[in-house]
Amino acid sequence: MTPTKPLEAPELEAHIRDCGRLMEAAMDRYAESSDLADLGDAHRWRRLMEEAINGHSAEWVRRVEQERGLA
Repeated sequence: MTPTKPLEAPELEAHIRDCGRLMEAAMDRYAESSDLADLGDAHRWRRLMEEAINGHSAEWVRRVEQERGLA
């Protein structure tokens, strides 16, 4: 199995947004249908979004924390 290349910052941000959008869409479907498969989809998209967020480099985290006055 070939290891995957880490996403670059713009790609990572787009992936995070996409995961969030898909999670919200799955939650909307669940709210309409009460189908547990939709809820499961929402949880999977949330998990993937969290994994992507945790994929930010230490440098990116430091820079964003400084920009937002958190460091």
